[in-house]
Amino acid sequence: MSFPYTDAREAVLDVQERTLRPADPPDDADLEASPWTVTDEDTAAWAIVKIRIATEAAARRNAPALALIAEHEAEIASLRATVEANDARAQHDVDWFTIHLTRWHRERYEADTDPKHRTTTSIDLPGGVLTSRQTPGKVLSVADPEALPEGLRRVKVEPDRKAITAWVKSTGEVPEGVEWERPRRVFGVSL
Repeated sequence: MSFPYTDAREAVLDVQERTLRPADPPDDADLEASPWTVTDEDTAAWAIVKIRIATEAAARRNAPALALIAEHEAEIASLRATVEANDARAQHDVDWFTIHLTRWHRERYEADTDPKHRTTTSIDLPGGVLTSRQTPGKVLSVADPEALPEGLRRVKVEPDRKAITAWVKSTGEVPEGVEWERPRRVFGVSL
């Protein structure tokens, strides 16, 4: 399939120029102000035809761009693979040199005999800075939270949405402090 475009950018720009910008979806105020409305099965059928025509027109307008995308997907996949390989190669070098630098820095830090005035917590080098910091201790797991003293436990209180819904359905009452959306019918169109 040949296209009258010299490159993909030209084709995309042409499709963009020929495609109308999408409007905001209509709301109730737009419907009230509209001189036309669905009044019977004939106008409803006509509206469905208009929807079908709009979607088919969009498909026709999108065809050149979609054809270009399909045509260049293999090339794009190859370029992505090249980028990933280059990144992997670079990351290997970064990891390898980082291991050696951190080992050397750790050895210098541990060899520093005055722990209160260590000057090797960071080392300024022409290409960058080697740094070290003390991480705080942290809890990794607790075998039995109930065995902890009272001040070391917390109880998370949160609403049980299923139970609230069941309550409202059975009693018809909305508990105080609960914002409730009443059931409503949602309408749509299927082609």
